[in-house]
Amino acid sequence: MAKKDIYKIDNYFIRIGYILTIIMGLSMALDPFLWNEISVSVGGSGSYTFEDKNGRTLEEIRKEKGDRYIVKERSFPVARTIIVLNGLILLVIGYSYRSRENKIISVWKALEHTGEARVADLALTLGLTREFIVKHLKDINAQQQAAYTYDGRSDKIINNKLLTEFLVSVDCVSCGNKINQKISLDLSNPPRCQYCGTGVSVDYLNKMKQDVIMSMQAPVVDQGGDFSVGVFIALLVFFWPAAIVYLIVKKKASFTPAPTSITG
Repeated sequence: MAKKDIYKIDNYFIRIGYILTIIMGLSMALDPFLWNEISVSVGGSGSYTFEDKNGRTLEEIRKEKGDRYIVKERSFPVARTIIVLNGLILLVIGYSYRSRENKIISVWKALEHTGEARVADLALTLGLTREFIVKHLKDINAQQQAAYTYDGRSDKIINNKLLTEFLVSVDCVSCGNKINQKISLDLSNPPRCQYCGTGVSVDYLNKMKQDVIMSMQAPVVDQGGDFSVGVFIALLVFFWPAAIVYLIVKKKASFTPAPTSITG
């Protein structure tokens, strides 16, 4: 089964955050002026003497390293520091999204396995609040092939396929008459023989239910969208807050969730 990826933007934030942090961190760490710092002293005649921390003169340094090692006034690397901080900010945002995404995916996997579940049971099992589960049900429904409904009357989340009516056609085990009845696979109203009142075997109904649940676990294919990685990277380089806004707008534009609640 394909890996579940709800937000997707966390992937971009984390990867680019690492790239910015590592590249700028290395550029600062490998700056030759950090390791060949040159001090300037003024002699009695007003002449200047240049030495590095190892006592080498400027001419000796130039002879060994080349003319690129010239004396310049050391200053705080403002630009590189800002880029590193931006990388760290992106990592914090990315992992914040990732943490929330993992919690939502745990709910999704539980619902995939059972087809339906009480919110209170999910909250207890997964260590989440019921408010979190109900609130983020819309994020699950925004994914392809995921459609769940929250029934406030029973406090249950049900896969919409279990609410679809299926035809049960089976011989009654008591009188032998044919039972033809449409039911929903949440089994809220199990079929009975109209002649003798005998109910259809629970094992038979549960097998039907499990077959449907297995069919719901088909691989999810990402449909993509009009999100442009090139535009995102360009915005990230020149003005990263605009990149965040761009991702949020594109995510909302492609958000078409299925119904998430039943009230009554």
